[in-house]
Amino acid sequence: MMKKLNLNRLRVTAATTGGRFGAEFVFEPGLNIIRAENTSGKSTLTNMLLYGLGLEMLMGRVGEQVIKPALKSELDFEGKTHKVLESFVDLDIQNAHLGF
Repeated sequence: MMKKLNLNRLRVTAATTGGRFGAEFVFEPGLNIIRAENTSGKSTLTNMLLYGLGLEMLMGRVGEQVIKPALKSELDFEGKTHKVLESFVDLDIQNAHLGF
């Protein structure tokens, strides 16, 4: 029997000197396509998903090396740079089979 894992939601938050910033992506059942303009966070989303699953080594990195500067050092927003104080990756996953 093939084991399945459902990804429900990924939330990334950065607490900075300029306040809290973040993004949330809700996964729908089935295939999800991530499409957006350049520099909109597609790579960050993918990296944080792998980081949340503990699979960052798939990108040839481990631990904090996979985290983008916007989540560990400084974040630029509307022409201002804010120092990152802490960041969080919250991944909501579930076993796809009832009764585990």
